[in-house]
Amino acid sequence: MKIGLVLPMGSHVGQPQPYGVIRSFAMKAEELGFDSLWAFEHVIFRFPDEPERGAHEAWTVMAMLGEATSRIEIGSLVLGMRFRNPSFLAKMAVTLDEAIGGRLTLGVGAGWHDPEYEAFGYPLDHRLGRTEEGFAVLRDLLDGKRVSYAGRWVAADDAVLLPPPSRRIPLLSSSKLGRMNRIVARYADAWNAAWYADPADPSLLERRAALAQACEEVGRDPAEIALTAGVSVRHADADEPSPTRGRGALSGDPAAIAARLAALAMASVVTSIDPRLSRRHTIAIDGSLYEKDPSFSKKVKSTIKDIFGKKISFIIRTPMNQPVAHYFDCTGLIPGWR
Repeated sequence: MKIGLVLPMGSHVGQPQPYGVIRSFAMKAEELGFDSLWAFEHVIFRFPDEPERGAHEAWTVMAMLGEATSRIEIGSLVLGMRFRNPSFLAKMAVTLDEAIGGRLTLGVGAGWHDPEYEAFGYPLDHRLGRTEEGFAVLRDLLDGKRVSYAGRWVAADDAVLLPPPSRRIPLLSSSKLGRMNRIVARYADAWNAAWYADPADPSLLERRAALAQACEEVGRDPAEIALTAGVSVRHADADEPSPTRGRGALSGDPAAIAARLAALAMASVVTSIDPRLSRRHTIAIDGSLYEKDPSFSKKVKSTIKDIFGKKISFIIRTPMNQPVAHYFDCTGLIPGWR
């Protein structure tokens, strides 16, 4: 498993940080030893009785951070398939992966927030049909194949990527039940589910079983698909709103949090953490939590090591409306921040 960090690009409960802050955030994450950075893709959030909010465009941010960093992996969690022509998305992915030295994970999904598709003129009909056809073309092109495809919504006529891909770029997606599970089973290298803090959560078990069944139906070994799950780590005094709305939340002292994370690890689930943390008392650092006690992070990590005996890694989702300095104890990193 790998330690990753979701970028503060905006959400339905928080405004996006300026790019300069995001860049500093990413560079500090690389310095601290995180393994990956993750970008959500949304263009606008419109929910009843809630303020209208937006987010930075994911691919632009990913490309710019690829240039700003040198080691850390960069992934999308996830792009909307209907926002881009899948053949051209494959070309974009191969170009970016080559430019950043083979550090890209391409996360793509069906999209779920209809208001943003309506607002920007994208079709709402046949969501999964369009997604499935897109995956068929995308996967083959990423695998270096020459593709001709005549679908109902997607077409390619002797398409080929030149120069060819230098490696197999991993595809990540998400699903719950039914047809999307079969799409993931057929085309994806990794699967994401959120938000879960307990590997025995009945909903998570149901979803994993459904994915395994879909793999059997399409003739795929489920072990070939990496499992990832979103987890929220939240303190009782946290004063920031959580986009997870309390789902999949962990709390307690370092030992308790470490034990729960280790349980997820032993259940073969890569962990995504959403720490909705108090700016006064808690920051996120080096894959764990850091409270007033400077040894908090080390306590969590050492406890995990004692329980699991292996390197444990996490994808961490940070609050969307806080400067990176709040989370990495790096006063002075951002000019003008106090």
